[in-house]
Amino acid sequence: MKHIKKAQTPTLIIHGEQDHDVHITQAEEFYTALKMRDVETTFVRYPREGHGISEPAHRFDQMARTMLWFERYLKAK
Repeated sequence: MKHIKKAQTPTLIIHGEQDHDVHITQAEEFYTALKMRDVETTFVRYPREGHGISEPAHRFDQMARTMLWFERYLKAK
């Protein structure tokens, strides 16, 4: 958050609601700060997940979202 004023990179935030290493409120704060700076950002929260996504449906969703994000922002022009 110290350098949020410099943020410009489109950001995909993926977070488990039960993460005990990085509390969900930190992800929410980061997301809100990026949105306030008009940085393209998406915040995905997975119920029942901790610091790492383990449920098969969530893992599939995470992978699909990540691939689409890369396709959108890293595609060669």
